[in-house]
Amino acid sequence: MESNISKIIEVITMPLRTNPFHQIYFTELIKPDEFTKLFSPFLISDTLSLFQPGNILLEGIQGSGKSMLLALLKPEIRIAYKKAGKEFPVPAEFSRFLSGGINLIRCGAIDFGQRMLSGESIIDQQRLVSYFGDFVNYWIIDDIFESLACLSTRLEGYFAKEFNIQYGEDILDSFSKDLASQECWFGYFERVDSFRTLKQRIKDRIQLYRRFLEGHIDSVTPDIDQSTTVPGEPISQTARALWRCGILPEDMPAYVRIDQCEEMVRLEAKAREHELHFQFRTVVNKMLGNRDPNISYRLGGRKYAFRQIDDMRMHGTTGPIEDFRNYKTINLDEIMRRRENTGTWLFPKFAEDVFQKRLEWAGYDIQDSQNDLISSVLDGKQLTVREKINLYIGTNRRKAVEIEKNWSDEVKECLMKTADKDVLSAKLGEAWVRQQVERENPALPSKDDLPWELKRKRWWRKERTFLASLQIAAKRAQKLIWARKKDVIDLSGGNILVFLSMAQHIWAGWLRTQPRDSNWNENSLPCIENPYIQSEGIEEASDRWYDKIKEEPEGDSRRRFASFLGLLFRNGLRSDKKMSYPGHNGISLALEDLESDPEVYEKLQDACAYGVMLDMKHTPKTKTRGESRKWYLHPIFAPHFQIPAMHTKEPMYVNTKRVRSWLIKAKVLS
Repeated sequence: MESNISKIIEVITMPLRTNPFHQIYFTELIKPDEFTKLFSPFLISDTLSLFQPGNILLEGIQGSGKSMLLALLKPEIRIAYKKAGKEFPVPAEFSRFLSGGINLIRCGAIDFGQRMLSGESIIDQQRLVSYFGDFVNYWIIDDIFESLACLSTRLEGYFAKEFNIQYGEDILDSFSKDLASQECWFGYFERVDSFRTLKQRIKDRIQLYRRFLEGHIDSVTPDIDQSTTVPGEPISQTARALWRCGILPEDMPAYVRIDQCEEMVRLEAKAREHELHFQFRTVVNKMLGNRDPNISYRLGGRKYAFRQIDDMRMHGTTGPIEDFRNYKTINLDEIMRRRENTGTWLFPKFAEDVFQKRLEWAGYDIQDSQNDLISSVLDGKQLTVREKINLYIGTNRRKAVEIEKNWSDEVKECLMKTADKDVLSAKLGEAWVRQQVERENPALPSKDDLPWELKRKRWWRKERTFLASLQIAAKRAQKLIWARKKDVIDLSGGNILVFLSMAQHIWAGWLRTQPRDSNWNENSLPCIENPYIQSEGIEEASDRWYDKIKEEPEGDSRRRFASFLGLLFRNGLRSDKKMSYPGHNGISLALEDLESDPEVYEKLQDACAYGVMLDMKHTPKTKTRGESRKWYLHPIFAPHFQIPAMHTKEPMYVNTKRVRSWLIKAKVLS
C-alpha cells in the first residue's frame, strides 16, 4: 500500500516538460538579461542604417522583429550585454549613441482618442491634437534623461567613461538652466534652476495628462493650455543643450524611438466620426519632416501604419513627408522575403538561430544537435510527396485514380498497374491522358511507355506533383499533411512569429501525447517523430492566424476576402482534373488595369499591408499584358484552406472587373 502511494506521489510531483515556445511574442515584456539570450543578430547587417544618423521608418507585419531591433537602442539592453560578458550585436563603429523613446501602446497615447469620445464638448479637436504632440514631446525627453542616467550611473559609470559623458550635479544644473531658457517651452520652465526641478516639472506635466486621459480631471490647466509645444522642437533643443553644455560629446548622435505606430490607426478609428482621422499621425510626421540635424527618429510600425499619401501629411501643412528626403524605409518583410529566382534566403538561418536560442533559454541540452536543430526535433529529412500520398491512400491504391469509361482498355490497364507500383505517377498519368485525349494525335500510355515519365517532361511532373497529392487527399477525404522542417519554413513566409507559433503548437501536441510516468530526462532534446502530431500542430497554428485576421481594424472584411480566395483556389485546384492550371493558388493583374480601378488596387494593397496576402512583381508570358504584379495568400493560411503554399507555374490571370466581383461577393465592396 505504501509503495503504491509513493508511486502516485512521484507521478503527481514529477516536473512537466516545458514548452520553450509557450510565449512566442515578447515585445516590450522581455527582460534585458533574457534579451541577450534570445535576440538573433541575423537582421543586423541588413538594418545597419538603424544605428546611423538619419530618420528611419522600420516597417513590417506583426512579428517581423521591429521591437526587438529597436530595443538595441535602449541603454538597458547595452548594459545587459556588458553584464553577461557578451559582445553587443551592433558593430562598434555604430554603437556609440544616446536614445530615448516612446511606445505608443504602453504610454497610453491611445487614450487621447477615447478621451475625446467621452466628452466632445470638453475640448476642441485641434487642441486635443496639440495635447497629443505635447505629451509625446515630454514623454520622450523624460526617457532621454532616464537613458542618460542609466548610461552614466550603471556599472559604476562604465559607459560614461567609454563614451566621455559628463554627468555631475553642477553640469546638469547648468544644462537645465540653459534648456529652460529656450523659447520652445513658452515659459513652462520659467523658474527652473536645477536638474532635479527640471525633471520634476516634466514628470508633473506627464502625470497631469495621465490624470486627464483617465478622466480624473475634466480639463488640463491654463498653464499647459498656454504652453503646448511644437512637435519635435523641444526634443531638438534638448539634444542641442546636451552637446552645448558638454554633457554629451559633439560626435555622439541622439536617436528617438517611436514604436507601435500602428496604434495611431486604432486611435484614429475611434475618432473618425469627429474628423480626427490622420491628425495624430501628422504630429509624428511633423517630427520627421523638420529634417532636424540634431535628432534622428526611428519609427517602428506595421506596414499599414504608414501606407497612403494622406498618412504621411505633416501637422499644420498639406505637404507630406517623403521617402529618401525626410526618412529612409527599412522593410523587414522585404528583407525576409524569399526570392523566387535566386537560391539565397536569409530566413531559414534566422529561424534556426532563433530556434536554438529558445531551446537553450528553456534549459534543453542541445550539444549533440547544434548543426540542424529544427530537423533534429522534427525527425530528420522532409517527407517526400510519395511518402505523404502513402499516408493518404491506405491499402487500396487504385482508388486514387479516376478512370473515364470512354478510355481504351489499354490506357485503363496501364494506369491501374502503374497505381499498384506508384500512385503519384498514376495520378499524373491520369491528368496526362485527360490533356492528350483532346488532341488530334494524342501521346497515350501503353504497357511499356509512360510519356509523362520521360526525362524531358520532368518540369511538367514537378509543376503538378503537389496538385496530384492534393487531389488524392481530397478524393480519399484526407487532410494534407504538413510536417518536417521544409514545410514549417515554407509556411512561415519569412515571418519569425509565424514560425514560432507553429513550433509552439507542434510542441504542445507532442507534450499531450507524453505519459506523465514515463522515464525521461527533462533536459534532453525530444524527437517528434509522428508526422500527424506535427501536421495537427501546424493546422492549429494556421487556424489561429486565420482567426487573428479579424483582430486588426476592419479585419472582418479582410478575413471574408481571404476566405473567398482560399475557397476559390481550393475548389479550382481540386476540380482541375487535367491539372492544366497548377499555379492557380494566386492571381496576376496588369498594373495598367489596377491603376484604372484604385478601389480594387487599394483593397489588395490593404490585404498585403496587414499580412493577409503577399505581392511581388510578375513577368507575364504575354508581353502585351505589360507590367504586372501577382498576389498570393500568406503561406500560413495554406493548411487552413488546404491549398499549396508554394508558387508553381503561372498564377491565375484576372482583371480588376473580376476581382471587384469577388470583393462584392465577399461583402468587402458594395
